[in-house]
Amino acid sequence: MLSFEDFKSWDSLITAFMIFLCPVTWNVVSRLEFNTKIFSRLVGDNVIAADIWAHIYIEMGIFRNYMFYYMVTHHQTFQVPDSLVLPIKLVSSILFTYGLIINLGVVYRLGIHGIYYADYFDILCPEKQTKWPYSQFDHPLYFGSTLIFLADSLFNFSAIGILYSGFVYIMYMFASYLEAPYTDLIYSEENIRKIKENNKLKGN
Repeated sequence: MLSFEDFKSWDSLITAFMIFLCPVTWNVVSRLEFNTKIFSRLVGDNVIAADIWAHIYIEMGIFRNYMFYYMVTHHQTFQVPDSLVLPIKLVSSILFTYGLIINLGVVYRLGIHGIYYADYFDILCPEKQTKWPYSQFDHPLYFGSTLIFLADSLFNFSAIGILYSGFVYIMYMFASYLEAPYTDLIYSEENIRKIKENNKLKGN
């Protein structure tokens, strides 16, 4: 059974902090850039600024994922009958595979720039994506990633991992709530026209 000790351990606290920090950072940085172009001005180029933040986001995500895996493999496991061990591991493997396929589909559709908020840096996709997995999910990357966290938790019979997977989902939904109006604004005809005019002035 879970206890308060599980939640106040150093790995649980760091994991919770990173689950919170990642989407908050994505949105704070993206909004700052979109509204002020502060990072593009600092480095003198919007592509370089987007690439720098993409690397930062990737490192943050790797650290968060590592801490999550460490947590689910170092805390108490929930007990199930022997007859359910294999079915649970099979279900978790299916969830992991499906989540990974969804995420790879997003990478294929958007590319690295598209995934890591480069559209806030005026690096736009040709159009808003409507093909799979976007035809099935509003926010496929968030859904796929949540499935992977949940699958990892189930595979390791981690009760705290299942709870934290719920926290991951909540933070992702919060992020999607913040991002939705900006996505509509970024891909509005007026903003696209403004970006094209700016690119002409730069000689791009």
